[in-house]
Formats: sequence, C-alpha cells, structure tokens
Amino acid sequence: MKRFGSGSVSILVSISALFVVVLASCSWGNVPTRNAAAPVKVLPPKHGVYEAAFPGFGPNESMVDGARIRNFEQESGKPIVWAYFSDNWFKGIHFPADKVAAIAHEHVIPFIRMMPRSNWNGYGQDKNYSMQRIIDGDFDSQLRQWGRDARDSGTPLMVEFGTEDNGNWFPRNGKYNGAGTTDGYGDPHVPDGPERFRDAYRHIEDICNAEGANNITWVFHVDAEPSPATSWNTMDQYYPGDRYVDWLGIS
Repeated sequence: MKRFGSGSVSILVSISALFVVVLASCSWGNVPTRNAAAPVKVLPPKHGVYEAAFPGFGPNESMVDGARIRNFEQESGKPIVWAYFSDNWFKGIHFPADKVAAIAHEHVIPFIRMMPRSNWNGYGQDKNYSMQRIIDGDFDSQLRQWGRDARDSGTPLMVEFGTEDNGNWFPRNGKYNGAGTTDGYGDPHVPDGPERFRDAYRHIEDICNAEGANNITWVFHVDAEPSPATSWNTMDQYYPGDRYVDWLGIS
C-alpha cells in the first residue's frame, strides 16, 4: 500500500529511463478522501529514495500493460512506486484511462507524460499543438474532459506537461514558439518562447484544477543541458511557478 499526502515542491532526477527521487524535508501521510479541500499529492519518503521507472513500455513509450510492470519488477528485484508513460496527442487529447487503470491495478502510481505533439517529428513547431493555441483556448473542451476523466480515475496520478521543454528535439521548445524575442507576447521582459510554454502549462493545470482533478501531483521536467544553449533557453525561463509545481524533474 503506497502512502501519499499534501506538501511542497520535491525533486526527482532521471537517469536514462529510471526516476530517482532526491530526498526532501517534508512529511507525508495516507491518501485523504478526495475533495476540494484535501488534494492528493505524492510526497517524498522520510528516508531513502523511491524506486520508479519507465518499465519497458515499448518504442512508442505507451505500450502499457501490467505484465510489463511485473516483468520489470521481477528483473530489478524491487517493486516500483510509479510507472512513467507517454500520453501522445496524435489522435486528439484524450485521457489514457485504460493505461492508468492497468498501472493502478498493479498498485503502482500512473505517471503521465502529457505530450502535445501530432506525430514523431520533434523539430519545428507542431502543426496542431502550438503553445499559443493552447493558451488561446483552442483545446479547452478536450482538456476539460481530460481533467474530469483524471478526477474520476479513482487513483493518485503524477502528470508532467511538455517533457524536456528546454530541448529543441521537442516542438514545444521555445525556439519554435517565439524564441528569445520579447515583443510578440506577454511580458516584454521575458523571452516569448519560454513564456508561451510557461503559460500553456499554467493554462492546462488551471483547467484540471477547475474540473476538480485534485488527485494530480504536477511535475515540471527539464533537461540538464538546454538546447539551444542560449540565455533565453535556461530552465528557469520556463518555470511555471511554485503555485503550479509539486515536483521538479531533471533529465
């Protein structure tokens, strides 16, 4: 039986596909009853680290089934706390209910990697899911349904939007959404590309919160070496703010 509670920002580090949690000073407790006043948040352990993984979910990162989790645990000799997979938007934005249920059935936390992309082409702005379109509300109806389905999944979730946003191998990178210009969007003192990502992240989380998805622990996940290596592309430029982030992830 895994234990959870409510708390402040924690940190995790990715080594290849394995996630290791850096110890943070924070208490934890059992899963509270879901309601607006008592959100469910995954907290760090009092001692040591969590073992967790991307347990062989295939080349498309989303071939989720319980057998793969059990095989990984048998091979590693340890149970995992969460299982990480990609929620690609190739056919629209839909909550991956079957995959979440398969992971939860193994008494493991589903960790959803929310991937705003239409295909596997990582370089260049996505033909559908630009950060500006998300901010403008073009996908709000789908995102509201996603939030409701997350709320109704009946299990604690970990969710990150826009994995490694500071890497130009993904279309949400600032390079493709305004780069270092400051006169095309928002605050004239903040680079437009990262600012658009930041506001898209906030927009999605605000929608999920409005739909009562208080069972989500939100993760902000960046790469240790930004690409391009420019002053406007540093990880802090993308950071949505403490109000929006429960865990920090570093690849």
